[in-house]
Amino acid sequence: MQIDLSILNKALFIVCGIFFLLIAIMVIFVILQRKRHNNYLREKERLSHDYQQALLQTRIEIQEHAFNQISQEIHDNIGQLLGVVRIQLNSLPLSEEIIQPTDELLERSINELRNLSHNLNTELIQREGFISSVHKLLYNLRKTGRYEVRFEQPEKDISFTDSQSLILFRIIQEAISNIIKHAKASEIVVRINELPDSINISIEDNGRGMDAAGNGEERGSGLKNMENRARMIGASFNILPNDLKGTRVIINLGRENLP
Repeated sequence: MQIDLSILNKALFIVCGIFFLLIAIMVIFVILQRKRHNNYLREKERLSHDYQQALLQTRIEIQEHAFNQISQEIHDNIGQLLGVVRIQLNSLPLSEEIIQPTDELLERSINELRNLSHNLNTELIQREGFISSVHKLLYNLRKTGRYEVRFEQPEKDISFTDSQSLILFRIIQEAISNIIKHAKASEIVVRINELPDSINISIEDNGRGMDAAGNGEERGSGLKNMENRARMIGASFNILPNDLKGTRVIINLGRENLP
């Protein structure tokens, strides 16, 4: 019996076609499954990121609410009580030599509490703006006589949102608080540099540096707070050794995140 080669070739062609079609379907299926899996991972990562952002936002809002309550308490109660004490002291039949030093100490305490109240007041910081609030913070620090303080900024004003202004100010505030508590520094420099694609803010000191100052629980918590706040506005956060001595905190905010 003779086999028709044309029929055999046609059958072979059909079998090969079906085989390659099955392979193509399998490849497409694998690609779609991989794409679906990648989309799932991206969605999972996005949801996790959104959750972390919401959690950070809530924590910061709670902190700011606590700061506002403390600020109000200082302004309404403690400051007024010290004012009353000062008035009563000056009404006592005591010599000027006794009253004057105590009166000056009370006046200084009232001023320090007023400055602390302002630094904790969220609405006041947002109303005055970032640059003005930093100027005031460093001015009050300079008045203590313990530090040489410099603030370097661009000539042109930089626009930040209210949220960015508050968060950047809190990071600088936390960085300076760490310097005061741990660094044993005598000089603090805050710099704002306007780069082509970002705004760079650095807080530098000439203290003991990270290794000498240690990274205890309180210091570690402060650094984590700064890092979390920076993440809230899409900024990077780094802490590095200074060029000569001390440490340098760096916040870098991309222009795509600016208003």
